[in-house]
Amino acid sequence: MDRLFSKLHDQREDPNRDTKANRRGDFSSIHSAITMGSGAKRPIRVHQKTDWTAAAEEALHNDPDLADLCGWQSGIFTHNFPLVYGHLYRTLNALLGRDPSLRLNFPDRSIYTGFSVNYGPRTATLPHLDSGNYPSVPCVITSLGRFNPDRGGHLYFPDLKIYIRFPPKCTVLFSSASIKHGNTAVRGADAERMSITQYVAGGIVRFVRHRFRLVKEMSRQERLRLDGPPGYQWIKQRSRFSTPELLVDHRRQMRSDLDPYLIE
Repeated sequence: MDRLFSKLHDQREDPNRDTKANRRGDFSSIHSAITMGSGAKRPIRVHQKTDWTAAAEEALHNDPDLADLCGWQSGIFTHNFPLVYGHLYRTLNALLGRDPSLRLNFPDRSIYTGFSVNYGPRTATLPHLDSGNYPSVPCVITSLGRFNPDRGGHLYFPDLKIYIRFPPKCTVLFSSASIKHGNTAVRGADAERMSITQYVAGGIVRFVRHRFRLVKEMSRQERLRLDGPPGYQWIKQRSRFSTPELLVDHRRQMRSDLDPYLIE
């Protein structure tokens, strides 16, 4: 992770870099994802608007250290949420089988459809919900940098009034679409903090569930048939979570139901 942090640091310090601070805090980011929203009629890949971000995205895709980290993050998700993984696997197999141009970022390593690199230099996010993400697929975040985790960089959930120590090289999974969250500023003149996040856009899952159609293209009866009554999809998502007692059985079930390889 130190080597990856060093490479991301060099990207951030490139004098030609033209990423800007975003609405979640005073730090720059790059996003690489299959997404759906903002009037899109089908899932698309995020378009990089400048030559620098396009080149940076390609460099990130070809970086073996980032691929290793994203693969490890995906493995944690698979191991702890096997039924959620199985549902996502089938959903993406259907989508990518229909449109092979929608290539995953790391097709042989990670099932997540998007990643964000938050370059810092002192990444601290304001409290927010990632409402565009699919709620039952946990967002996975890895913290990188050089800072004292006792003095800053804490993950916090303001509605729950919980602060969690979040040192460099640590990873956490939670539903970023369901729980308002942020992280505190790091302290110290030489402190730096970055983060790498993977996620899945909820619009992708809905598009496949609706048999590759937009909501506005469906009748009320069709949507009721595919989505169920109000609240039903939330019940379905919750039913895929594994209790400690069932986790091992759910892992066996997932392995027997699915091919042993990630989507290619």
